[in-house]
Amino acid sequence: MAPVHAQVGPDGAVWVSDWYNVIAQHNPTPVGFSNGVGNAYETSMRDHQRGRIYRVVYRDGQPSKRWALSSSDPAGLVTALGSDNMLWRLHAQRLLVERGNRDVVPRLIALTRNTSTDGVGINGAAMHALWTLHGLGVLGDLGSDAGRAAIEALRHPAAGVRKAAVMVLPRTAEAAKAILSAAALQDADLHTRLAVILALADMPAAPEIARALYNATSEATNYTDRWLSRALFAAAHRHKDAFVAHYEADPRARPTRMLPVALRLGLTPPDWATLDADSLGTDWKDMQVPGSWESRGMPDFDGVVWFTRTVDLPQQTTDGVLSLGRIGNLAEVWVNGRSLEPLPQAPAPAAPASPLPDGRQPPRDEPPLSFRVPAGVLSMGRNTLTVRIQNPRNDGGFLGTPNLLFLEVGDARVPLAGTWKHRVERQTNAAALYSHPGELAAHVVHAAGAGEASTPAVDPKPDVVIRVGISAGLMKFDQSELTATAGQLVELVLTNSDGMQHNFVLGLPGALQTIGEAADELARAPNGVALQYVPEIGQVLFATKLVEPGETLRVQFRVPSRPGQYPYVCTFPGHWRIMNGLLNVLSPPQAGSR
Repeated sequence: MAPVHAQVGPDGAVWVSDWYNVIAQHNPTPVGFSNGVGNAYETSMRDHQRGRIYRVVYRDGQPSKRWALSSSDPAGLVTALGSDNMLWRLHAQRLLVERGNRDVVPRLIALTRNTSTDGVGINGAAMHALWTLHGLGVLGDLGSDAGRAAIEALRHPAAGVRKAAVMVLPRTAEAAKAILSAAALQDADLHTRLAVILALADMPAAPEIARALYNATSEATNYTDRWLSRALFAAAHRHKDAFVAHYEADPRARPTRMLPVALRLGLTPPDWATLDADSLGTDWKDMQVPGSWESRGMPDFDGVVWFTRTVDLPQQTTDGVLSLGRIGNLAEVWVNGRSLEPLPQAPAPAAPASPLPDGRQPPRDEPPLSFRVPAGVLSMGRNTLTVRIQNPRNDGGFLGTPNLLFLEVGDARVPLAGTWKHRVERQTNAAALYSHPGELAAHVVHAAGAGEASTPAVDPKPDVVIRVGISAGLMKFDQSELTATAGQLVELVLTNSDGMQHNFVLGLPGALQTIGEAADELARAPNGVALQYVPEIGQVLFATKLVEPGETLRVQFRVPSRPGQYPYVCTFPGHWRIMNGLLNVLSPPQAGSR
């Protein structure tokens, strides 16, 4: 089963399209496969002949009302905005907007002022009435009846109506004042609060908005939430002048110099192109080049890193060529502070026709990245080379061979492989953003208040690091067995290279079947997603959250004290039967043993 779409139909039933295909993703392409028509990877496992459509009906449900909607019946369309089926509400809203006649505005205003809610806290009529008023273009003047109705809706008892009101208000200073006056930035419904923050991000810069946003940054719910924190960053940047002024006046705030460069609001990227190599501070560390930075002490790192080193030339030169080999995957280069332009690259040679022994095609040799050094840039004696490398995925840094890393001047070729200094400008991948949600307080450059930790607690140093990958397209961990010693503190580095969510759940010896069957039950439970599909049973010893595609998660756990074989498994619905392995827990060495 591979459901790809679900929608409530006009009959009130839920209609589900089932792609019925073991290949759940056209892309990404697993290693060793090629792409064909439509850029989907080619595999014999695709099913081109079967599919299903399910109609899911509530057994005890009442017949759903059918509506006859017509643009010639505006009163009927306004009434249909109150249907208990959103399909009819949306069509009624669409027809009223397409009709374009504002004769229905008074009736729509009356709907927005109806403060009743249904059994789950919804007032669909009021919500769609607001969007219809927006579609008819009558909310530009907040002093009009329609404008006042939208402002009043900011305090409606239904969260969906409050959210709609925020979204349909014009992006004006008057609307921002109304939103702040309604205390919408403290709305108990976090979806509504997110809409408020994003609306304020679109408002004209104003000191009162900046003050309200700054105050919001001290609330843990805001800075620890994945989406609210990012929305606050965007809104703070829009109002950055006044926002930073509040920050600088706050005695509790963390000094700007303590923040990662990427989180310093309003600052441009650092300019390290003209550094004096003799005066580099302790922030610059040694790294052996070439070699991916993942293999040089920066595991699971995506982002921007600067490199620099000096080259001594025995005589004055006219011009030259700088070769960096293969770069992962974008480089900017300076010599003595002068920006260099890359030379045209020759086309990469075609891959050899003969496959490798395992059937995969061998990788192509990519041409080296080279730069022309104009006359007058190089000088006799010491010269400084600086490289800024951006890498959003896979391996980063200097990925070529040592022979392709050189500076060519005249007839001489100066090798550049060896020790370079490097410094991180920023990290951009999931491991940096999501491993410690509390650190997202820094996205709004605000330290925690009294009694709260201003930075995440420092994790104790693990006894061992275990890296586990998830193979793309195979629904399997890349290791079926792991080994650790009883009682060790393990740091688990879980990298999801697949196109689906996965987790890592460790259980008691012999509990695989029990955990799997509990996961099957949880897949049918209303709170399954909230529990990240981790069964709440005693056989589960440790579990991660669901790891998103492309995300790397770092977590720590203590190995059980009793030796044995402990199963680990992914409990995302339907995965556990084939996506599992064993953690072999060994007895600790006896004192005095060798």
